[in-house]
Amino acid sequence: MTKSIFAALSAGLFLLGACQPKPVPPEAPKPAAAPVATAPAKPAFTIGTLADSDYSGIQGCTTVFGPAGSQPGADIFVEDASDTDGKGLMKIDGKMIGLKLVSQTQSDKGGLRQFRSADGKLSIAENYVNGTAHEDTDSVEMTGTLTVTWNGSSQSIKVEGGTAC
Repeated sequence: MTKSIFAALSAGLFLLGACQPKPVPPEAPKPAAAPVATAPAKPAFTIGTLADSDYSGIQGCTTVFGPAGSQPGADIFVEDASDTDGKGLMKIDGKMIGLKLVSQTQSDKGGLRQFRSADGKLSIAENYVNGTAHEDTDSVEMTGTLTVTWNGSSQSIKVEGGTAC
């Protein structure tokens, strides 16, 4: 009789095990969605290239900057701020805008000059480092960054150029 009880229990356990739901294998991880390519945000304003005829009112020692790595003549900012009464010029959205030097700090290594338009809509922070000086042409190579703020939107541009007297 013990054998029949044991056989019945074994059969019952076997049937209970067979009735249990089978474990679900873990899902394979889904591949990550491909990133959506987005175009870089368009700047809120366009800084134009200056022509030689745009330098009206700039006198004496002149500093000119263009985007780093650009072709000669791709100047975007010109100024005569070697004195405290300096002026600058930049073309924004096709319009030439005059600026006045409002502050400057400088050393033999470089400096920071800040310009502002009369209406306050355009300001430029010219952070520069002096490079090689050329005594034969009375000029100094310069590199740096222009931070241009127009109507509350800003762009920072790596620049190169220099000052010539």
